[in-house]
Amino acid sequence: RIPRRGGLGDERPSGSSPVPAFERSSSGKFPPGSRVFIKYGSDKITSSDLAEAMSRFGTLPIAPIMRRNNIAFVQFSSSDEAKRAIAAAASEPVTVLGSRLTIQMAHSGEGG
Repeated sequence: RIPRRGGLGDERPSGSSPVPAFERSSSGKFPPGSRVFIKYGSDKITSSDLAEAMSRFGTLPIAPIMRRNNIAFVQFSSSDEAKRAIAAAASEPVTVLGSRLTIQMAHSGEGG
């Protein structure tokens, strides 16, 4: 199960598709530019759904942070991985449960 961290996301029931393990770096801090802001259209999308979709762009050291109004913050291990996710969404739609994701770089201090 994905650890919850103050968000509105919920975990999938057991037996669902595997999601990456989440581990914070030993220093507890993440590189600048490694967090993205995501806007999506479906209330049914969970933290697990986003983790599964975003893990194809890189390592997620913590679970996605879900917020109200269908927004989330996803932390990558590096800024290169975050940029890869943003570039992929700019070149072709990235979807989860049929909902297209808008992926942008998070501003410093957002989503924590």
